[in-house]
Amino acid sequence: VIASTSDGYRYVDGFIAIQHTENSAGTYFYASRSFWLCKFGFKIAIKITEQDDANSGSEGVTIPWKYGSTAIPPVKCVTPGTKVTFNWTDVQHNVDTMTKDEYDNCNVSGKNNNPDQGPYTWTAEAAKPKPYYFACGVFGHCLNGHMKVSVTVKDNCE
Repeated sequence: VIASTSDGYRYVDGFIAIQHTENSAGTYFYASRSFWLCKFGFKIAIKITEQDDANSGSEGVTIPWKYGSTAIPPVKCVTPGTKVTFNWTDVQHNVDTMTKDEYDNCNVSGKNNNPDQGPYTWTAEAAKPKPYYFACGVFGHCLNGHMKVSVTVKDNCE
């Protein structure tokens, strides 16, 4: 089912389709025109970046680092040399490396519990294909906000 509305949005099978036509790098924000829908999360930020020549040959990955976000993948596979960017724009989060046990239990004691300015970029190590564990070290953000991700580094992620 595809339907157009007077406000220019297209609804496709119950989802809103946004056509982004801007080609320059930057962050673009889209939100519902309804105050209540916007207040309850009907909004999106799209970040478009230019290719980094130093990173050519390895695809970059961006993880939206937001409290309570369902967009944070629990497990992500990347190839060696890939730049993984944990993206947040305010001073409310951080990124801590974890052991598997700390990750599984969201144990952030002894970690950096102070929020930092985002984003944070980590480069997957080429010599050590294995899982790496990350979480937000701000108290409650891992356990209650689901701010954790396991990034597996492998030569082939297919």
